[in-house]
Amino acid sequence: MMEFMEIETLLDESKRRPTTSMALASFSHETRNALTNIMDKVKENNHVWFFYKTTCSYCMKQIPVLKEFSYRYGVKILAISMDGGTLPGMEDFDVVYDNSGNVTKQFNVTVTPTMFVAQNDGKRFIPLTQGLHTLPEIEKRLLLVSRDAEIITTEEYQRAQSVREVNVFKNSDGEITANKERLENDPGHLADLLRAKLKGVANFGSTPNQPSENQD
Repeated sequence: MMEFMEIETLLDESKRRPTTSMALASFSHETRNALTNIMDKVKENNHVWFFYKTTCSYCMKQIPVLKEFSYRYGVKILAISMDGGTLPGMEDFDVVYDNSGNVTKQFNVTVTPTMFVAQNDGKRFIPLTQGLHTLPEIEKRLLLVSRDAEIITTEEYQRAQSVREVNVFKNSDGEITANKERLENDPGHLADLLRAKLKGVANFGSTPNQPSENQD
């Protein structure tokens, strides 16, 4: 079975992530371009809300990460102060002050920092993160919620993954029905079934219906 996995190109592990240095460099470049294209699509109609407090040390550490994120992808950041103050480094952010606490209560924000993906027309708000996160973590989470909200397609999401899924089965459950007796007597039967499945051949390995003999 291991030989079968190595020989069949559709099950080649390098399809998920290249193993040679040359292919890996090209793959990384394609993945980064796909991520940039997705961020361009996300920012067309969305921006990020950043709930913070001036007494929150994690919020202070999150600001440089958000600045880099905004600079790299052009995604706008709306900082929402929960205590009426500002923090150093927020000069490039739009800032609003939730002095009444109404917005904080409406979105049930209890942890700082907390971020949402906000649609520009105010019709949709998607929880993004709670607590301090690195830039790669924010990127990964934004990809995931954008896919789930159908801002991007599953195909676009996959192209931006550092390790990609390879789904070789076309049917919904991916099941293969094998003949028990043949499996026991023919070691290559399972490999034949897998190969046929990969090629999209239906009912491979099943016993064809034999024409009935004419009865005189």
